[in-house]
Amino acid sequence: MSQDLWVERDIIAEARGRLFGYFARDAERRFAMENAIGGGVAGLTWKIQYMPTPGQARYIVLKTDRVYSRVAADVDFEYQSSLLLERQNLEILRWAKHTVKEVKVDRDPLAETLEGLQSHYMQMGHWLYLEWLENGTVKSMVEKARFNRIRLPNRFLWRAFLCLIRMCIAMGWPPAQPPGPDPQPVSERARGGATAGYQHRDMHSANLMFGGLQPNDPDREHLTVPILKLIDFGTMLDHSVNDRRLADTSVAENLFDIGRIMVELITLDKELAAGIYPSVGEAQPFRVAANAPLAVTNGVQLLPGDDGVEPFPELDADLRGLVCACLAPEPAARPRAGALANAVVTAVNGRDAAFYAGYGVLGESDEDLRALVGRLFFDAM
Repeated sequence: MSQDLWVERDIIAEARGRLFGYFARDAERRFAMENAIGGGVAGLTWKIQYMPTPGQARYIVLKTDRVYSRVAADVDFEYQSSLLLERQNLEILRWAKHTVKEVKVDRDPLAETLEGLQSHYMQMGHWLYLEWLENGTVKSMVEKARFNRIRLPNRFLWRAFLCLIRMCIAMGWPPAQPPGPDPQPVSERARGGATAGYQHRDMHSANLMFGGLQPNDPDREHLTVPILKLIDFGTMLDHSVNDRRLADTSVAENLFDIGRIMVELITLDKELAAGIYPSVGEAQPFRVAANAPLAVTNGVQLLPGDDGVEPFPELDADLRGLVCACLAPEPAARPRAGALANAVVTAVNGRDAAFYAGYGVLGESDEDLRALVGRLFFDAM
């Protein structure tokens, strides 16, 4: 084990010890701290079992700022944690279905001053509780699929694409609180020009996580493939604050990001997808559909080679076309988010196993999807 890994292990162990003491002193024994589940440059995340009422245990995530894991004494210093901005952004996107949700914890032990415990040092508000997304990151799923040589079928890809589009719509049209006594997050909709210009600015496969299947989903979009949600909003900014005309450009920038994610899902190659950037000079011509006008894309990895051979012959040509459209080098040439969502919804609802069998593509039935989801998310492989 390298010296850096030893240091990281010690940092996590020390931070866990301090936090554990607070949860252990909860009079109602509502918390059971399990383990660290992530360690980025700015933060640490922890898996917590939380029982807000007796017999109603569930997992949540505690996110702490890494700076406090390096503090050696209880020092009073001015520090603006990125978690403050993240909490604000989570509130903006509170009613969006495809973004991670903050969990409100009553009588939070970390907010208490407890005698006889080493301080956790954190200033008030410099930690977050988040919903637990049980099926892991896109990154880990891609690695598993690649290792086991599993091709992701078109019907899985269409559904993942729709989730990604919904995230972009959430940042351009943040949903308002729905009416009713028990409002729930809603499926995101684009109406007219964008009303906000939020850009995530760190959208990659480790910041996209699968939740669970939703058998009661009113939109029927997550019956066979788990819902996909965007996480880590500490760098999200509204780039249209001073000029609302830039809101649609911000949506287009987010669409390029999800185009890259789709390339990763199609190719199962993270490095290849990460190397795609908007570049007029490197773009190649393509058509979104057979009868569409000629356009250009930076998604050249999905296009036929000079010999005309398709690199992914089982990939739906319409799906390829829409992904390549998102990867147009110029923001103005990328699709409108609302029209893109409508096209993908039509494919999700209308393209079944029989449709693909007509093109000689197998492995697209509901049974195939359920088996795939089982292998990728529920089975140890």
